Amino acid sequence: MNITSLIQVIILLILIITLSGVELPGHSIPEEIENNYAIVEFDIDSGIIVYENGDVYDGPLVDGKREGEGIYIWTDGAMYIGLFKDNMKHGKNGLYIWSDGSSYEGDYEYDMKHGIGIYKFSNGDIYEGDFQNDTRTGYGTYTWANGEFYIGEFENNKMNGWGVYSWPSGRTLTGWFKDGAFVSFDKPSK
Repeated sequence: MNITSLIQVIILLILIITLSGVELPGHSIPEEIENNYAIVEFDIDSGIIVYENGDVYDGPLVDGKREGEGIYIWTDGAMYIGLFKDNMKHGKNGLYIWSDGSSYEGDYEYDMKHGIGIYKFSNGDIYEGDFQNDTRTGYGTYTWANGEFYIGEFENNKMNGWGVYSWPSGRTLTGWFKDGAFVSFDKPSK
């Protein structure tokens, strides 16, 4: 079963569980949740919310906001499993899977990839390393689907700084890179 099929099964299960729930007398949507979201269905006992646009959230709420470990599924099939803080992805070891099959597993800070993580692109490329403010910035390894790879420094999603670029043939290029291109074997002067 591929990731897209798995996501569809999970969405279907959550919707079946949510929509088959019986409304209990005396249980209503807390006012702070009702005022912040357009909600179609809310089950106070399970913490599952189906939003008006079809998105689904299953997890704890604090003052009407997603807080703690939960699952959020978008109508396009994208899904996030991990920690939330103040309605945002925030914490260690979150997993976000896009509808095209790309995925990121790693640290989030205030809804942005920030810390250590692995980004797997739908075309087969993989980046493993540091992220800052939603960009590949710091030290990491980028491996292309064709077998080429770069190990070194990144800034703003590009090879920037000292690094080693390798080809499947075993040939390597070691030196300084700027904006994704090799510039020098020696550190360039400013």
